[in-house]
Amino acid sequence: MALRSLSSRISQRLFGRVHFRLGSRIQIRVNKGFKPQQHESLGAAVFFARWSKHLRAATVGNFVKANISKEASAAIPNGAVFVRQVEKGEVTPSKECQKELERILGVQLARHKRRPRPKL
Repeated sequence: MALRSLSSRISQRLFGRVHFRLGSRIQIRVNKGFKPQQHESLGAAVFFARWSKHLRAATVGNFVKANISKEASAAIPNGAVFVRQVEKGEVTPSKECQKELERILGVQLARHKRRPRPKL
């Protein structure tokens, strides 16, 4: 017990005011300048966003299925299968599904048109 408290006091004195960041700073993450145009397809962008946040396809698919309208969710038999099909390019998600994917993954998967500013 005394040894443990001694080691924690020593480490606290050495590293108490220093913040260590674990992981490499050169790792590409979706929140560091993620642009969907850099990927060859929407599916590749979805895969990269999901992979970099360590999310399973089933988790993302089930959240999408739970948060869209009943008519749209009836067309999706299984959440994980749907996400895998989107990633492979076999299925194009509807606008509602795409918005939900963007909300869950935390990134824009497509460029959204902005309204033009009124001229003064």
